[in-house]
Amino acid sequence: MLLLGAQGPQSVLLVVATFCLSAIAMLSLGSIIAARASSAQSANGIGMLVFIASLFFAGVWTPGQLMSEPLRQVAGLTPLGAASQSLSAAWYGQPFPVVQLLILIAWTIPCAYLAYRTFRWR
Repeated sequence: MLLLGAQGPQSVLLVVATFCLSAIAMLSLGSIIAARASSAQSANGIGMLVFIASLFFAGVWTPGQLMSEPLRQVAGLTPLGAASQSLSAAWYGQPFPVVQLLILIAWTIPCAYLAYRTFRWR
């Protein structure tokens, strides 16, 4: 930040909380893939497809502001899309991202539970 003159986050606690919640959501989603895939190779392939789609909806290739309105609404319902919107709001001091955090929680809890119930140790 000192080198490039970038501004720091307006709400550090919210940035950290959003980061942790989104990491847990993605780990839960990955655990479901690992639990249900028949082999390591298929888990890797499925995981990469989900990851690339998640990156698209998070705005990595097309920023959210440039997406069409229906696509932006769909992006806001995905884990990384909601995480991206929530992190942006926390970083730039926008209003508290209640909807995005609820979407992250709505992905995290069922995915973690489903991964816990279906994971088989070998």
